Amino acid sequence: MKEYSIKKLFNSHMLFLLALIFTFLFPTTVYFNIKNEINYKKNSFNIISSIFFTNLTKTINDELEKSTGIIVPNPSDTILNALKEVGSLGGYSIIRNRELFNYTYNNNKIILKTLFLPSIIKDTMRKLNINTDYIVTSLNKNIILSNIRFEFNLHNKHLISNNIIRIKDRYFYIRFNNSTYSTYPIYVLFDMNIDLFNYIFKSALQWSIIIFIIFGITYIINKNHYLKIQKNIEDFSKEVETFGIQILKGKNLNYSLTKTNIKEIDNIGIMIDKVFKNNIDYINKNKKLTQDIINLLGNISEFRDEITGNHIIRVGKVAKILAKSIFKNDTIIENYYYAAQMHDIGKIGIPDSILLKSGKLNDKEFEIMKKHAKIGYNILKKIDDDFFDLAAKIALYHHEKFNGMGYPKGLKGEDIPIEGRIIAICDVFDALISERPYKKAFSFEDALKIIKTGSGTHFDPKIVSIFLKNIEEIRIIYTKEK
Repeated sequence: MKEYSIKKLFNSHMLFLLALIFTFLFPTTVYFNIKNEINYKKNSFNIISSIFFTNLTKTINDELEKSTGIIVPNPSDTILNALKEVGSLGGYSIIRNRELFNYTYNNNKIILKTLFLPSIIKDTMRKLNINTDYIVTSLNKNIILSNIRFEFNLHNKHLISNNIIRIKDRYFYIRFNNSTYSTYPIYVLFDMNIDLFNYIFKSALQWSIIIFIIFGITYIINKNHYLKIQKNIEDFSKEVETFGIQILKGKNLNYSLTKTNIKEIDNIGIMIDKVFKNNIDYINKNKKLTQDIINLLGNISEFRDEITGNHIIRVGKVAKILAKSIFKNDTIIENYYYAAQMHDIGKIGIPDSILLKSGKLNDKEFEIMKKHAKIGYNILKKIDDDFFDLAAKIALYHHEKFNGMGYPKGLKGEDIPIEGRIIAICDVFDALISERPYKKAFSFEDALKIIKTGSGTHFDPKIVSIFLKNIEEIRIIYTKEK
């Protein structure tokens, strides 16, 4: 049998096409894989660091409040000027030798309180179940606490990208405690566990195998079938390219590669199908991880005020039912289920003395409690994403009332964003039916009467109407709970 070289079997146009695919698609695949992984981990560590600083600040505040300070008889000009600048934000703090020195005014006297930070930071990391490598430093980058085992120096390190710093061959997410409610100058660094060589090596290996198989198969193909095979390969390549681009964009496809009835090409199709399905599985795993983070964020606020985690799940289910009657986009409808569960995440910034109080709050305590809407919004808005934008609006506006008597902005009517009007009725209805330390649970029918009574005052009449139209589906949620 006559042998044919690759040059004879493949015309110059096909060789150019293969070279072009490899030249552009390989680096593009590597770039987007690494970029998506970095962005995903940055968003995750942004949330984790916000929660860490919120909990750490609260713990430090509690410890300072319990400790007895000493009067500073002759404070330096530096301390006096710093206290004038910070005003009533909680005093002026500096960190020396891993110890916090906190200066405050009290009866026209300057009081100094000190805390040893490593034990407090370590306990906060343990409570949040943070198991990655981390470094915590003072403002001047002196190390307070670290679980890194190799030696390093942060003083000559600079950011290589937004919030990313490289230490030896490892990349860390770095964040400063810039909360409005804190005066403690602390940096935290989390190891992002990014292996750039691994991404490049795996992508190069996959594409090398694919290209090698394509060239190997074309070498053994009979010349008499060349035109037919060339046509089938072109159609197959277009299909693979179309599906591949959509998968790289994160779309979860239910696809099927068309068989060419050429054994060798179909074997390539099987291999490419496995590569695609591995990418789809990776996307689904990241979605599952994101959902777990969302559930964690929702439950963080709920376990602190002893409300069962079922409350946030029920609010999410009812919100999804209402969203199905308002929106046509399936993604938006699904997002309401998860975003609604984070409506009270801002409660992590409320002191336990107020949050866990069994009796009625006084005016001053209620003003502090109302801040949870703004705190939740500030936490969630840090991530530039449509889902977290929805969650942030829900956190901020779900206590607004249709008659303008709600908070935090006192908006009225349809000036209240639709996100707040939907979750307001879901949250209140579930709160009425649920037993709390300060009240007994209302029956389903009594709670429904209160919702009807609040139409036009507390709630948007249009949303109430949608709520009533879906009442039997909502009833099933609470029947199953019982």
